Amino acid sequence: MVSLASHLSRLMLPRIGQEAAQTTGFHGWIRGGGYQPADTNANAAISLERVDVRNFVPFANHDFERFALSSRESFSVALLERTSHQLAGWPLLKLYYASFFAAHAVMRALGSGVVKIDGPSASYLTEVLKLYDPNTAKLKGGAYVFRLVADPSSPGLASITLKPAPEGAGVHDGFWRLFCDFLGDVAKDAVANGAVDAQDFFATAGELTDVIKAGGSESGVWLSGMRNEINYQHKYDAWFPIPGRAKILDVLDEAAALSDTTTIRLDRSKRKDPVGAFVSTTRFLACLNVELSDLVAVRSTANSAFGQKWRRLATALP
Repeated sequence: MVSLASHLSRLMLPRIGQEAAQTTGFHGWIRGGGYQPADTNANAAISLERVDVRNFVPFANHDFERFALSSRESFSVALLERTSHQLAGWPLLKLYYASFFAAHAVMRALGSGVVKIDGPSASYLTEVLKLYDPNTAKLKGGAYVFRLVADPSSPGLASITLKPAPEGAGVHDGFWRLFCDFLGDVAKDAVANGAVDAQDFFATAGELTDVIKAGGSESGVWLSGMRNEINYQHKYDAWFPIPGRAKILDVLDEAAALSDTTTIRLDRSKRKDPVGAFVSTTRFLACLNVELSDLVAVRSTANSAFGQKWRRLATALP
């Protein structure tokens, strides 16, 4: 398996993590007004153009670092609870959240993401859109998908597309679908652009998205479905004091440390070993976040920037 981190790192936003974050995140950028609407159809994709990438990155930094740091913390706490207290239920769920936060961090590092736009921000953006088209319908608050695309004709400038997130079987189900679509689009772009090892990147990205989605119920994503079964239905004998918990503890022992993602199997049978497949997949994503964050942290040395926080957290965790 090739390293996804090496491919994704080439596509990260310039200067991601290298300066102090604007703590208002994406909402703060929306209200800052550093864009020019080109398409004001509030019921479909909205295109915000002439975005100064250098101005956008500090706002992206906030969202990237909060997801990257929370993923790393969740991963370590999961393993600590298993080794210190011989627990399995909550460690499995925390591994899931480590992967959930990791996927958000990956998207943000590449200038994309799923964001909940609150009422005030939706109203503000509506007023901006109306300046360009008085007939623009009121933008509704809710979950939106955004993606930054560089403008090859204007170095340093980009456009951001913003569109309502499709509804899935739930927030987590919908997010995983969007993450898989995003990763697939990035891999297809790499092939179309003739990137180094693009075919291997495409294959590995496909393997990851297949394991996240495939094997779930007809209307649901497998990974979030497993989380629901462990959390709400208490399946798989994970919770104390069920005797079968010992098997889960053995599976968790395999995830007892961070690892190079190229060594983590994604081909475990979901039918014969669902918990093993769940642990491998969540661990893979958590470790992918660590690999990308380590690369960002190396070039992030300014006070209050991501690198400083990442090194402090790594020192505090096992």
